[in-house]
Amino acid sequence: MKNFKKNAMAFFQAALEILELGIALVLLIFIAINLVNLFCHIHVDESLTTSFKTLQHFLELSLNLIICTEFIKMIYTHTMEAVLEALIFAIARGMIAGHTGGEQTLLYVVAILILMVTRKFLLTEADTAQSFHTHLEDFLKHFQIKIKDSDSK
Repeated sequence: MKNFKKNAMAFFQAALEILELGIALVLLIFIAINLVNLFCHIHVDESLTTSFKTLQHFLELSLNLIICTEFIKMIYTHTMEAVLEALIFAIARGMIAGHTGGEQTLLYVVAILILMVTRKFLLTEADTAQSFHTHLEDFLKHFQIKIKDSDSK
């Protein structure tokens, strides 16, 4: 029974890592395709000026691609720092590209401030270096949940 549980956990961990990498690869392909589309949306007339609507659309698409790359980084690294950076970019995109009122903009600024303070003062060097799996192991140890490693017998 112990062997089955150990093998099942190893299988699920490997399957989930493969799925994560597959999602990251699909996102990377979509980013490459959309980079071409990004430059197709720029319409320049003879005086080399663009309309505000075109610039805003270009900015929205650019920020979406940046958020996708941060999401891929978050999937790949599994660090708390990557999660915070992805959240900061997503909120900043909503603030910059969205049509928000004064209260909404203030909430965005406060949310970014909280995330920046969290990143500066609450993340340790271990949080930036540890993976999600290490955090999960620490959590399981804290609650005294034992899962056998593949090395132990």
